Amino acid sequence: METNKKIKDSIILKVISSIFSLITTALGAIPLAFKVILKKLISSLFLSLILFMVFHINFIQTLLSILIIFILINLVLDFKLLSESFINQYDSIYGNFKFSFIINKYLKGKEKYKVSPIIIKNKEKYRVIEYGTYSFNPTNESKITGFLAISEEGWILQEKEIINDVINLYRMWRYIYFNQILGKYLKKNHKPLIKFWIKFQNRLKLEIEKRKNDNYKKFDNINNKQILAILEDLDNQVLEQYPFVIEKLQICLEIFNNIYNIFLRPSDKFYSYIYAQIERIANITQEENKIWTKRLRTWESLYKYNLIKVGKMPEPNFKEISKGISIDAIKYGKR
Repeated sequence: METNKKIKDSIILKVISSIFSLITTALGAIPLAFKVILKKLISSLFLSLILFMVFHINFIQTLLSILIIFILINLVLDFKLLSESFINQYDSIYGNFKFSFIINKYLKGKEKYKVSPIIIKNKEKYRVIEYGTYSFNPTNESKITGFLAISEEGWILQEKEIINDVINLYRMWRYIYFNQILGKYLKKNHKPLIKFWIKFQNRLKLEIEKRKNDNYKKFDNINNKQILAILEDLDNQVLEQYPFVIEKLQICLEIFNNIYNIFLRPSDKFYSYIYAQIERIANITQEENKIWTKRLRTWESLYKYNLIKVGKMPEPNFKEISKGISIDAIKYGKR
């Protein structure tokens, strides 16, 4: 490491950084408030009108009160997002103050700079200082001119392997942070969808087991034994596929529940966990595809009896669930 003077933490800088972070986080919450107002305006007007007509309560005051309540509820629900924004703002602002001497030493011309959150590798804390020629759009990676990896104490790293690892961890964090939180394919509101599919699969399994235990009495009107045998095969294949489907969904839900660690505590340990889960999903999918092949053949047999017209089995929605988490992480994790 380069023998610069060790940079110590400062309580004054921490206080100043906290104040600035609160201000910027509050300013960032303003668009959320306007979004709530636009979404809830009609319902607020309608409710205020009812209260005015029934109880003769001041219409304007009631309307404002209802909108404020809606905004406060939304802010409470989005507390995790706001706290994440505050922590990242604090890390960046405090880093700018703390490492200003190093930043200016390597700053060239009209370059902009950005200090990363604390990055943990092998339980050691590091930072990355990013330099670029971008103006208002830091998402454009083509404008990045370079990175400087340093320890939390301010030593400039010299070991090439550690430098590459720390910068790769930062670039993964950077990509996910500046793009949609959970990737291109998966949105935050898909978490309830994952829970729905878990419930659906559990319910489907229960119904099939009931049907089998009842010896398919509901199908007594079907006299063709071959068709009944095909329907039973389909049920058996659904039950065979069930453990793979459930495990994939539960893995995705687990990743969902831990995804904010990417922003608050980027580390080699967390990304290793992500890779392990992605690899597990890939292995499960290989086994699951074997069952899908059998199910397609069984459906083709059923189609021959002209009971159900099947062109091509649709891919189940749960295959989309793993995409958003895995694609971006893989793309930037091994650069």
